[in-house]
Amino acid sequence: MCESAEDILCEFEYLFPSSNRPEVLRDAPDLPAFALSPNEAALYALIDKEEMSIDDLIRRSGLAPSAVSVTLPGLEMKRLIRQMPGKIFVKND
Repeated sequence: MCESAEDILCEFEYLFPSSNRPEVLRDAPDLPAFALSPNEAALYALIDKEEMSIDDLIRRSGLAPSAVSVTLPGLEMKRLIRQMPGKIFVKND
């Protein structure tokens, strides 16, 4: 049940650095480790600190292009990777 905006923000805490969160959310418990789906785990294992194009990810992973396109935004939302211009992906520091 959602009673306020804080209820929604608590569900997406990993998107907001703790320094930017309202005082109410700063005292929230730490989030559990992210569980990766099989496709997320496969793509995350391929992505390194060096830039990798989406075409390379499709080719190396063996996944369908649609599966790669659907999976990458989830990894971005979990802040595990970031997208550079030109559909190039790298792991976050």
